[in-house]
Amino acid sequence: MALSISSSLTLHSHSFFNHQQKRSFTTSNVVVCSAKSVHPPKLSAAAAAARIESLSQVSGVLGCQWGDEGKGKLVDILAQHFEIVARCQGGANAGHTIYNSEGKKFALHLVPSGILNEDTLCVIGNGVVVHLPGLFQEIDGLESNGVSCKGRILISDRAHLLFDFHQTVDGLRESELAKSFIGTTKRGIGPCYSSKVNRNGIRVSDLRHMDTFPHKLDLLLSDAASRFKDFKYGPDVLKKEVENYKRYAERLEPFIADTVHVMNDAIAHKKKILVEGGQATMLDIDFGTYPFVTSSSPSAGGICTGLGIAPRAIGDLIGVVKAYTTRVGSGPFPTEMLGPGGDLLRFAGQEFGTTTGRPRRCGWLDIVALRFSCQINGFSSLNLTKLDVLSDLDEIQLGVAYKHVDGATVNSFPSDLRLLEQLKVEYEVLPGWKSDISKIRNYSDLPKAARQYVERIEELVGTPINYIVHLPGLFQEIDGLESNGVSCKGRILISDRAHLLFDFHQTVDGLRESELAKSFIGTTKRGIGPCYSSKVNRNGIRVSDLRHMDTFPHKLDLLLSDAASRFKDFKYGPDVLKKEVENYKRYAERLEPFIADTVHVMNDAIAHKKKILVEGGQATMLDIDFGTYPFVTSSSPSAGGICTGLGIAPRAIGDLIGVVKAYTTRVGSGPFPTEMLGPGGDLLRFAGQEFGTTTGRPRRCGWLDIVALRFSCQINGFSSLNLTKLDVLSDLDEIQLGVAYKHVDGATVNSFPSDLRLLEQLKVEYEVLPGWKSDISKIRNYSDLPKAARQYVERIEELVGTPINYIGVGPGRDALIYK
Repeated sequence: MALSISSSLTLHSHSFFNHQQKRSFTTSNVVVCSAKSVHPPKLSAAAAAARIESLSQVSGVLGCQWGDEGKGKLVDILAQHFEIVARCQGGANAGHTIYNSEGKKFALHLVPSGILNEDTLCVIGNGVVVHLPGLFQEIDGLESNGVSCKGRILISDRAHLLFDFHQTVDGLRESELAKSFIGTTKRGIGPCYSSKVNRNGIRVSDLRHMDTFPHKLDLLLSDAASRFKDFKYGPDVLKKEVENYKRYAERLEPFIADTVHVMNDAIAHKKKILVEGGQATMLDIDFGTYPFVTSSSPSAGGICTGLGIAPRAIGDLIGVVKAYTTRVGSGPFPTEMLGPGGDLLRFAGQEFGTTTGRPRRCGWLDIVALRFSCQINGFSSLNLTKLDVLSDLDEIQLGVAYKHVDGATVNSFPSDLRLLEQLKVEYEVLPGWKSDISKIRNYSDLPKAARQYVERIEELVGTPINYIVHLPGLFQEIDGLESNGVSCKGRILISDRAHLLFDFHQTVDGLRESELAKSFIGTTKRGIGPCYSSKVNRNGIRVSDLRHMDTFPHKLDLLLSDAASRFKDFKYGPDVLKKEVENYKRYAERLEPFIADTVHVMNDAIAHKKKILVEGGQATMLDIDFGTYPFVTSSSPSAGGICTGLGIAPRAIGDLIGVVKAYTTRVGSGPFPTEMLGPGGDLLRFAGQEFGTTTGRPRRCGWLDIVALRFSCQINGFSSLNLTKLDVLSDLDEIQLGVAYKHVDGATVNSFPSDLRLLEQLKVEYEVLPGWKSDISKIRNYSDLPKAARQYVERIEELVGTPINYIGVGPGRDALIYK
């Protein structure tokens, strides 16, 4: 029996139930070890260096807890063994403190920690939101201390710009939420990601077009002014900001690059890449303690979505975890120590935020949360930091399990915060070592009790420590399936972490589209963008919230009031709220049997060797990061979205099949380099029945775009392709392939550009192949295809570098050729 799972989706209930200086490596500040054996061998400095040297070509350092684990220190140590160090997500809310060889302290927020190694190239990827004044301040601070940045920092042209007004909005939103405040860094991260998924954000590439920049910025500032009465905006504000950004644009230009191309070219040329994660897994927008999270994906999937590299390219991932647990700001903290115990850890460990200076809350190491983090990231090893902070304790506790009040054990880290608050933590007590270990450099020289602590963590987590320092729509679909004899009971699971898409999100989608007038994106008006905006603003409502109808009305009221304050044509009052709450009480009752912790389900299935097929929605060229922004969807339909949407590690992903038509189609607005206008496009449209499944809109049609296809294969790492609708081309005398993009001067563009203005100016170079002028819809063997059809297939393979293993020659399930 097949089981269908919906995870990090937006659910609309009505439709779901009808269809630096260079420094040599030193072990002076890190113990490199394998703690699997009871008496592990000593490692010399040379052996320790060799272990680091053996890390895979693309390796990553990610936080396991709620941030502040000490990732920057490890990255700084490892960076000299890598040619590129890259940031993939977050913004200036990340704070990494590192020291140069003279002991000079550097607090970095945007620049990757590898900057102190003079041979390292630092990349700020497309998933990062960049506050230019802060970035320049960091660069100035580095250069004034003798650290050269010129030619050593690259910033993605696809990265979004974070403006000062985003920070203002962050504070206004936090004030509005009053007692339910999230406790953000007020660095504007949430509002900037909200602009991004609303598809009216401004990217780095927009700085190259100062003729349209003021209009785009005006739209964003006007949007904020209409939403917050205390937000002051007028022509003088816009004029001053535009003048500032003209200067910033000129200074930033040497740093701007197509980092997707840079990263994939580096992989192809076997260069070693280290990815530096910001924040940490338990702050992930999908897998963290929502809404007390960040607005990005600091788990392993964020490497793919934030840099444009395929999951299969990622090798060793090192999880950084403190020997105890800390958290800044609000949010659940099961193992928190209140009173003198917490104070002792806070001052011994100097637990005050790098970014905010806020005192961190402290507690015992939470094994349940750590195991969950290891599970969804697939860490190859852990780096245990600040073990020395525990040295003054007589005994040390480990939070090894969560228990219900009736004593039943909870198998995985819950998404439901109300449930999390009710659980009791079961502790295991281990002896302390009461001695200074700060100068120890060999694992075997640690006190026996310290080694026991390390080894017990390994045993409990199962990962070696190698380094120590629309519900309505849903119901309609189910009803439609069951009325046609398709049983759904026990066969569909919906993630408790999935976000709910309400009718009002669809209304807002239409209102926003109308507002944009001529610059409209051409959305399906299904409310996808506004729902994802609620999610990254961290005031979205998740499936698990349906289990708490006492707080549900308040949360929904906040969302509806937000929409009403933003759009004058949005009608909202007490009756609307009352009716909607009544509806969702019914939906909640009906949905309950379908709700599951799908992160646990998926990882348990992987552990038990069950075969899993992941079905992507939309397509790569509509990806929020890699598509033709802003004419994109609001999610990540590229390979990284598998990790961020299901909570599985990149290394768990095997074969990825890319599906591509034998020609190209597009619905709605947006660039389309190989589009055929006139009779040619009409012929393909009617022969291929190219009308949108969701909208019924006629699709625009054109020749197959090899440049876009090669780009898609690159960032996804497809093992093979499925070429569909080859039969539609059967009536053509000749067929063209768009094999290259050329500048007006004839120079070839090496990769798919992020800059739409540039894309519009490029000319497509075509290669003409003969047609086959015969019906192929009944052919089932590749060798029986006409010679010209086989030539077409094989030329695509040759140009793209990915094998085509499946060929569709008709609409039926059996109309498939296995090549």
